Amino acid sequence: MTTADQLTKKITESSFLLSASSLLSRFISFGAVIIITRLLNLYEYGALVLAMTVSGPVNIFSSFGLESVIISDLARFRGEKMLGHLKKLLISYSMIKLLVTTAIVLMGWFLKPILVARFGDFIDEFFLILVIWVYAVIFYNIFTAVSNAFEDFKIISIADLSEVTVKTILVLVFWMTNVIDIKFILIAYLFGKIFNVGILFFFSIRKLYFLKNIVTSKEAVYKNMILRHGKWAVLSQTVSEQLSSTLKPWIIKFLLGVESVALFSVASSLYSALARIVPIKQVIFPIISRRIDDKDVNVIIAQKATKYSFIFYFIIGVVSFFLIVPFINIFFPQYESSIILFRLLLARMLITATGYGHMAFFYAYKEQKQLFKYSFIDVFALFTILPACILLFGLPGIYIERLITIPLLYGAREHYLRKKYNIATWRLKALFTFDFYDKYFLDKVMHKIRLIFKNLIPKKG
Repeated sequence: MTTADQLTKKITESSFLLSASSLLSRFISFGAVIIITRLLNLYEYGALVLAMTVSGPVNIFSSFGLESVIISDLARFRGEKMLGHLKKLLISYSMIKLLVTTAIVLMGWFLKPILVARFGDFIDEFFLILVIWVYAVIFYNIFTAVSNAFEDFKIISIADLSEVTVKTILVLVFWMTNVIDIKFILIAYLFGKIFNVGILFFFSIRKLYFLKNIVTSKEAVYKNMILRHGKWAVLSQTVSEQLSSTLKPWIIKFLLGVESVALFSVASSLYSALARIVPIKQVIFPIISRRIDDKDVNVIIAQKATKYSFIFYFIIGVVSFFLIVPFINIFFPQYESSIILFRLLLARMLITATGYGHMAFFYAYKEQKQLFKYSFIDVFALFTILPACILLFGLPGIYIERLITIPLLYGAREHYLRKKYNIATWRLKALFTFDFYDKYFLDKVMHKIRLIFKNLIPKKG
């Protein structure tokens, strides 16, 4: 079996596994979502969403926005057999992340009166729960970085599935005992995440046990990474991800109110659930980083990933466009206004597929400086196009801005890769070609589907 064949098999099986896990997770957590959205009014659900965003800034600042760089470099060290560097980077990353998180938590404790006055009473009421939640998320990101770098997507699937199962069971228990409110919902989320972290910890220790006898590199691997290419990732993640993911709900609250944050969250959650059905981007990222010298194979991987993501998203989008109305009316009638947001997001889904190969190549070639430059497109949109679209179109303007910004951002990235590295992560022609890799991919998918139905049909006798 050739290298391309092996990678095609790896990507196909990993993508199918993550897709199946995501579908099952969504199905299991659906009951909890119905209970939460029916019991909480729009204001309470909006407050819950805002509380859950607390871990975002802490996670980004504690790793200095280097999560993707860490995964890319760990995968590259693994591919190049530089295990001493891998061990040193992992130790440094974990220690610094935990130390910075602790410093931020202590600062939050001293500044709590100011935070309560600025962001609301829930900061004071749920402070301890939120602190534990922050640490759980931090450990989760450390262990998922290991699993991703080692391409162990099976463990990620098991852990994530376990999290939603525990969370859903606890929500059902709290509901049946008539004690459910925002506090108990947060507790359910927290215990689900802790269970997830426990599974990842156990398997990460087993995965990394071989490093026990590996001599740790004496080089300042973490420091060198930051000075060479990591500093641009720090700036890019802080400028783009931090501002976008954290400030957008607050901009919506300021312009439209807390209820609009709830509608925004429902539409985004439904979109995320659908987007996770096609996890090819997560799978190809460490693979391309590990085999960066094999450009021709990596281009094939990127183009096939884009092709099948686009096809699957198109099918998912068409079906979801028509089913969303009865779905919302039956299960979430109070969130009817989120339907138009969700339909706008479906258009974004197709555009997003065209950029699936970008980040893997930018990180593998250490082009974080260029990504930092492109991050200002998002910043510009956040403070100009987004408010303008909200003022012009109201609630739909939240995602109309994305339909304007994403094509500009992805177009700039694709142009750069083609011009500098002669890498085209997608081509229109590739969407309509059928070769060996397409046949292999479809054969594997159909084989998995046949196995599922075979197991569902009871055997005679």
